[in-house]
Amino acid sequence: MSDEFDKIFHLIEPYFHPKHFSDAVIVLKQELKNKKHSPQYRSSCYYYLGIFYDMIGCGILHTDQKKACIYHDMTEAAFRNALQLNATPETISYLSKILLDQKRNPSEVVSVFNKYKFCYDNINIDAFLIHKLRMLLGTAYCLLSEFENGLLQYRLALGGLVKEEIVEPDLSTFDYYNMYNISLPVFIKSELLALISQFKITNPLAISRLK
Repeated sequence: MSDEFDKIFHLIEPYFHPKHFSDAVIVLKQELKNKKHSPQYRSSCYYYLGIFYDMIGCGILHTDQKKACIYHDMTEAAFRNALQLNATPETISYLSKILLDQKRNPSEVVSVFNKYKFCYDNINIDAFLIHKLRMLLGTAYCLLSEFENGLLQYRLALGGLVKEEIVEPDLSTFDYYNMYNISLPVFIKSELLALISQFKITNPLAISRLK
């Protein structure tokens, strides 16, 4: 299935941007109308169709549950293919958020990230995305109450952002705490505010998320 999966990946990668999610759905539906495609190709189409439906918030409208569920079974495959095919950092970023959004299983996030070393040494990922993924990994650790590991990732991420002279860190991963109906512990917020101060980050949004 890998070859067919790769073909679809190349077809829809340009649409991994919020402005184009709906266009991706149209393209994939068009592909599915072609009955000459192999079952493997159609299966890959359904997989990515599930991804884009979820990203535009219409997952419940994807009524073909048996075909849509392939998305939930192949999240790790998406990461593997994204890396092997030198996907854009934007694509990998969206796939990483989908993993945490849809699986609702922080331990899987930690497992997949560590397995493929997304946050450490993949030469195909740009520096900014590495630090964003560290933030996501830190959040996953905190959701598992592994606060020491979580803080380590936050510290590495924020330090890396400053080293690269990127002073607008993306702290949107903290919003996942709302999704899980839990609050970021006060002492974690305090530690992060201290890190922000230490690295002289002045982004008002980053600070407001932690107060």
